[in-house]
Amino acid sequence: MRYGPGCTTVEHWEGLTGPKRKDWALPKFAAMSSSHLNRRQLLTIAGTAALVSVGSRSDAAVRPVLPVRPRPPKTKQANPYRPLSVSDPRELPHFPTTARPVRWRWARTSRTTLQDALSTLDSNEVLVLPEDEKPYEIDTSRGFRVTRHNYHSMASPTRGIVGLGPNAVIQPSASAFRKGRQTYRNGLQEKMIESRQANAYFGNFTMHGRDFGGAAYNAIWASGAGTTWERIHFRGAHRGWLAVPPGEAGAICGYKGSGMRVFNCEIDCRDSSGRSVGTSPVMWSAQRNVSLTDVYAHHTYTGMPTFWRVDNAIATNLIHTNLDQGKPKSPGVNVEDCTGTFQFNDCTFIVGYGPHNRGLHLNTGSQTSSVRFEIRNPTIDAGPWPGYFSIQQYNTRSQKRADYRITHANGSSFPFRVAT
Repeated sequence: MRYGPGCTTVEHWEGLTGPKRKDWALPKFAAMSSSHLNRRQLLTIAGTAALVSVGSRSDAAVRPVLPVRPRPPKTKQANPYRPLSVSDPRELPHFPTTARPVRWRWARTSRTTLQDALSTLDSNEVLVLPEDEKPYEIDTSRGFRVTRHNYHSMASPTRGIVGLGPNAVIQPSASAFRKGRQTYRNGLQEKMIESRQANAYFGNFTMHGRDFGGAAYNAIWASGAGTTWERIHFRGAHRGWLAVPPGEAGAICGYKGSGMRVFNCEIDCRDSSGRSVGTSPVMWSAQRNVSLTDVYAHHTYTGMPTFWRVDNAIATNLIHTNLDQGKPKSPGVNVEDCTGTFQFNDCTFIVGYGPHNRGLHLNTGSQTSSVRFEIRNPTIDAGPWPGYFSIQQYNTRSQKRADYRITHANGSSFPFRVAT
């Protein structure tokens, strides 16, 4: 199956001539292939500038486009993995300068769904969600849809979604929709939010999930090159039950494309009751040049951050802790069928939690795997060999011991052992 270009525009919001709102500061200065993830058979899958408000297409041509105001200094916060309260999304360090932010314009009593709002935006507009006592709901009543905009997904943004702080909450609506555990053999198809556009942006909001009767699903899945996730707090936002298909799901999933980036996100795999419901928190498939900075993933039911058929990746302060271990043998990180250089700087590979775990700090291999690993200053648990960084290497003839360069913070060698 192939897809056409981006979503059809229903309505275009442009214009700055309306009355100013007290809670919103205006600027001061004038086709992709099938979405099936053909995931692995072994472990882990064997994993412009102008601020716009309300207007119409008819007056867009006569309204001036205001220059972008300068981006303020990077905001500091005690918790580097959570959303920030901001008055303008352009205060966020990685909000795209070429995108047009469009503020949510409906009364919160209007029962407007996230899909309703997204259907009004064009390909360069990012939906802005103010902080509110009420969540912004994804309509679940029609389930995971297959349309020209959706491939087994519920919501399909154009350029993306941004919140103005932690109290901008996205969650699925309560409905009668139910779907049991998947039985097909391909990589997981279902996802809450599906994004296909290049340079899409998702940031600065909180996202929750819901049980639909046992089905696994991803939270935010993207295939556009340069997609960015920033300061999202995922709380039980994805569901899964295995570290292999079809029960493996991720909060953040990237498929194909290149240059995808994640900054300052927390992926809590527990639901509101504290039960671990999410599997492999981040999953990258068939792409190049992946980057993760300050990502805190914890209480995974089973699974791990996973890279499959990825060429080059860099992770800085990627933390994976407190595995629930609903199923055995989850490593700290899984790198499978990959090539190029993988850098892990100041990352936490803790895998010894739970009663069943037999995983090692790093899992890598498959017949085509050929990776140079540069691992600096890792944090690890005792593992099977206390004091040693442990590596599970399998089914590969290309991977050599010389491909692993593991060092302490001062540059001295960090001892490691390889199990084959």
